[in-house]
Amino acid sequence: MRVERIAFTDFRNLENAEVLPCQGINLVVGANGQGKTNLLESIWLLCGQRSFRQAKEIETVAFGKKRADIEADIYCGERTNRFNLTLTTRRSAFLNGIHTEKISNLGEKFAAVVFSPIHIELIREAPEARRAFLDSAIISTKPAFSAVLREYDRVLYQRNFLLKRLQAGYSSELADTLEAYTKRVAQIGARVFSARSRYTARLAEEAPQIYKGLSSDEELNIAYKSSVETAEDYGAVLYEVLNRSIDEDIRNGYTGIGPHREDMELLIDGQRAKQFASQGQCKSAALCLKLAEGRILERAIGQKPVCLLDDVMSELDKTRQNYILNNLGENQLFITGCDCASLSRRLPQGDVFMVKDGAFHKRAKRGRS
Repeated sequence: MRVERIAFTDFRNLENAEVLPCQGINLVVGANGQGKTNLLESIWLLCGQRSFRQAKEIETVAFGKKRADIEADIYCGERTNRFNLTLTTRRSAFLNGIHTEKISNLGEKFAAVVFSPIHIELIREAPEARRAFLDSAIISTKPAFSAVLREYDRVLYQRNFLLKRLQAGYSSELADTLEAYTKRVAQIGARVFSARSRYTARLAEEAPQIYKGLSSDEELNIAYKSSVETAEDYGAVLYEVLNRSIDEDIRNGYTGIGPHREDMELLIDGQRAKQFASQGQCKSAALCLKLAEGRILERAIGQKPVCLLDDVMSELDKTRQNYILNNLGENQLFITGCDCASLSRRLPQGDVFMVKDGAFHKRAKRGRS
């Protein structure tokens, strides 16, 4: 997959701009606030995703304007396709001139993987961030998993509602209903656990290889941490544990065990990254997770996704920067940065775009000597 052309009208500060990227590395450089990240955000939106900056649609429209438009020619599915996206208080999209009823369906045609500084939260923050990463990554390869998650959230909500009623002293006749929802939580929870643990196992194969390239003297290990001790029938074990802990759950008013309480653990040289890793190590580990996600996605869809790396070079030493510049060129890459002279000088091949006030100026293409 590759973006062959992308144009904007009133998208953030990219009021009337056009970019013609190369199929390899596209280095997008400029001072802060000039529009580098806006370019990556626009490409990500064309995958049918929400903004990785957690922005509402109307917040992407240039100040004083009522709508923003993004148009792109993207090679995917062995042909060039025309994508059109309009943003107001909502989104509307056309693919090859045909209106797309469900925006997320764009992701079935065009796929990308994005890394931005907010993804360091994958390492530092609470388990919710890592569960959300796993769920999103799984859905990109198996869209039907989103329905499994919705069902799990639904039955968990119902069970917690009943627990609160029992906590408040309502009739013990609710116990039979609670039993039914306990069983459903265990059944659907087993499907959630299975998908997450299998995907984590794939990450555990891919990400350490990438991390080894970034840092040859450090080792990354990844494991899924279950809330119940089992290696086989997760659903049956969870059901037993939930039944044993009903009194405690009633006292608390919520379900204390299950996939909603689980985590993915990352170790760097045997130490928990969340507690002991430096900022550079956290950034490297988060980047490896996202690049590993890209490799897994590639195997699922049979095409190389576009990689969007926002401000990836800061806080990384030159060894790690050089690995990114020299080992990821098989995918189309968009890399933003502020240090133009240093980065462009070390770019082995690709294009350099200077960005100022939302305008893109392409420098001469670099190639291997």
